[in-house]
Amino acid sequence: MTLPWRIAIIDDERSVRSGLSNLLESEGYAADTFDSAEVFLSHPLALSGAALVIADIKLRGMSGLELFERLRLLAVPPPPVIFISGHADENMQRYAL
Repeated sequence: MTLPWRIAIIDDERSVRSGLSNLLESEGYAADTFDSAEVFLSHPLALSGAALVIADIKLRGMSGLELFERLRLLAVPPPPVIFISGHADENMQRYAL
């Protein structure tokens, strides 16, 4: 059974996108994947359908942190965002909080 909430996964690595998508879908969630913040923002799901966004912090083009700021300006209310990164440091962690 698929739950009604859609989760957007934004990462520039295909293996991360497909792994997270497969995991979430195995638990009944609908997952949509995007390889950049720009592609996500151009999709109708960005502002109307995502119950949750999982975004890599370091993306090509717009970063996950910049995407978060953009969502705060565009979506009312903005969806919650979970940041993932293989390259996080303390400054990035503080900024994300």
